[in-house]
Amino acid sequence: MATTEHQSTLLPLTLFKAKEGLSNKAGVTIYEGVITFEELAKHFPVEANSDVLSEQLKRQRDVDSGRVNALKRYWQETDAAVFPNMTFFCNELTVLEEMKIGNRSVVTAELPATADRFIADGQGRATFIKWLLAQYKDHFNDFTVSFKLIHIADESLTTPFATKLIRQLFSDYHVSLKKPNKSISHHFNSRTPFAALCHELLEMEISQGKRLKDRIGLHGKINCGTMWKFDQFKAMVLKFIGVSASTADKSLADAEHFEVTLGICRDFLKEAISKFPVNMLDGQDYKSQHEAAMFTKVVFTNGLGLLGRSIFDAIVVNGTGDDSFSVFQNLNLPIADKADKFWIKHSVVTHEDHKIVRGSDKRIGALLCQHLKVFPTLELMA
Repeated sequence: MATTEHQSTLLPLTLFKAKEGLSNKAGVTIYEGVITFEELAKHFPVEANSDVLSEQLKRQRDVDSGRVNALKRYWQETDAAVFPNMTFFCNELTVLEEMKIGNRSVVTAELPATADRFIADGQGRATFIKWLLAQYKDHFNDFTVSFKLIHIADESLTTPFATKLIRQLFSDYHVSLKKPNKSISHHFNSRTPFAALCHELLEMEISQGKRLKDRIGLHGKINCGTMWKFDQFKAMVLKFIGVSASTADKSLADAEHFEVTLGICRDFLKEAISKFPVNMLDGQDYKSQHEAAMFTKVVFTNGLGLLGRSIFDAIVVNGTGDDSFSVFQNLNLPIADKADKFWIKHSVVTHEDHKIVRGSDKRIGALLCQHLKVFPTLELMA
């Protein structure tokens, strides 16, 4: 069956009986349970990739190194790793005993050595777990992952009926799946030093009793009062500190460097935001106002980050104090109106329909530097 090998011994299981829509199919029974890493690695093979197994016979997508490497990084970067539920199929299952525990039906069962079994969801996790156990021997054997077991009473899992069910489940899981937007994914992540920095910045007070988080669309939506989306804000901070997120994580791991960077970012944001007409976003017409403004746009926040970097470079070179960010008090550009002739003249927006010109963030950064008489950072001169 062109899959990776599994151990030809029976697997004892303790399972909760489940009932889902798929249970209505004749010969289909569904269970839920927990399996150890060792049991998973020994008893559940991963389907061969399409360079070995014909695409016409495949019931799963290929396991690519990118997904597995991402799991390796995740495991290395956190001491609190957790994996979502996996889904298995089998064509044989021996139920030994059924009992009632609390308000649930529980069975003790055995997956025979002769049973077909297939990982319908979780092949990347299974591949990673097999690698993990090979690297660290017995250290993680007793770690567990939850699973759904779908028993199809059929001669094998390669019959037309079983194949159709497995492929349809994959499609149901993934084809219509809508991933969370970047803002909510990044906002919920507090594991890395850079993520921690952004969360600290969200708590800073900006004006009129508001904190920065009150002006940020944490879940990637524009609501009344929202100035920027969280992912947009995060990208601006990276422009300001002048490094990638991975490089920031390395440098911010040092507690002293973290505190210094946090202080500088706060100074920059406080001075910059103080010049933005954010109150225009607080009315019932906030959507049209947000659309009409320039300071709400991604290209502007990227340019703003580059301006901030330029000011900081000047502070370092000239040895001036942190109050050099007060140069923002001289900001007098039409940032509330993207349709202003200033932005049209400098090719930031189109003349006809006032749409933002893609990739104009550096141009905005250079214009801001010129306006405030700040020597531009290296990225703006490239």
